[in-house]
Amino acid sequence: MEEPLQFPKRTQTKSTLSETNLRASKIIGGSTTLVVRNLPIGCTKELLLQMWPPDGTYDYLYLPFSFNQSRSAVYVFVNCTSHAAALAFYFRWHGQFLFGTGSSSKLNISTAPVQGLEENVRHLVHCKISRVKNPKHLPSVFNGLREVPFNEYVERLRMGCKDQSFEASVESGA
Repeated sequence: MEEPLQFPKRTQTKSTLSETNLRASKIIGGSTTLVVRNLPIGCTKELLLQMWPPDGTYDYLYLPFSFNQSRSAVYVFVNCTSHAAALAFYFRWHGQFLFGTGSSSKLNISTAPVQGLEENVRHLVHCKISRVKNPKHLPSVFNGLREVPFNEYVERLRMGCKDQSFEASVESGA
């Protein structure tokens, strides 16, 4: 059973309701993976995990790193555990500033081209992310509140485990 949507804490007038509906149309029905653009230059995965602590509403966070520019990208991919969680994330953060970062750009959130935890991981494996050795440049994968090492999750996928069997094996310590 999906959690009810949590909307921003502000008074909704008739005009802001239609603006909210128009903005939400950027999130395609059923989508769970979002791309968050306009991150401040120099933003780190650690900062994002502080701003968006793992609470079970998302299971994947990936901040690409450019080795050519020696810095993180100004966008991040977040896979929410349900469409309702993706909408709640969107309503909370779209158009907001990341607090304490000095950024002058508002976050712009839309549906990502690749959808779902497994598909995002498979996409990165196909793009040869295995060449990345520094764990701070690898995606974060979560099983509820617990972070699962990315390489461990990839191995489980290669062995043919689906999300449910993977989660069961993580919980049992296998």
